Amino acid sequence: MKSENVQSTGTWQLEFGIFCEVDGVEGLIHISEISWEKVTNVGTHTKPGETIDVYVVEKNVNDLKLNLSIKRLMQDPWETIETKYPKDKEIEGEIIRKERYGYFVRLEPGIEGLIHVSKLTGKEDFKQGAKIKAFIEKSTSATVE
Repeated sequence: MKSENVQSTGTWQLEFGIFCEVDGVEGLIHISEISWEKVTNVGTHTKPGETIDVYVVEKNVNDLKLNLSIKRLMQDPWETIETKYPKDKEIEGEIIRKERYGYFVRLEPGIEGLIHVSKLTGKEDFKQGAKIKAFIEKSTSATVE
């Protein structure tokens, strides 16, 4: 059952993930495997009793448990980051938070960028949710092994 797409039924939720059942075997969709964007509340993505399409990441034969993923059924937005957001491209994004070192801007679900304070005049006072235009200075995809 490793590395296949299956249907599961959500059984219950905790703050770190969603427990599911696949053909009588318990599985967990860890919070980091729900979506490519940051998930803070698993309850906004599914409810107990719902049928959920999942990807089987790993089958633990000793414990008869499954590691499952929803996000791996979707394209990784970082795979095309360098072609979709090349240097000097003007984009529109949404301010998602302000930090002392700059503003974080959501370009699309799962893709965020930083406007560093050194790129600001100091007069900006963007509010969360504000739509802004900016230019891409650099875009890179990182591989973690």
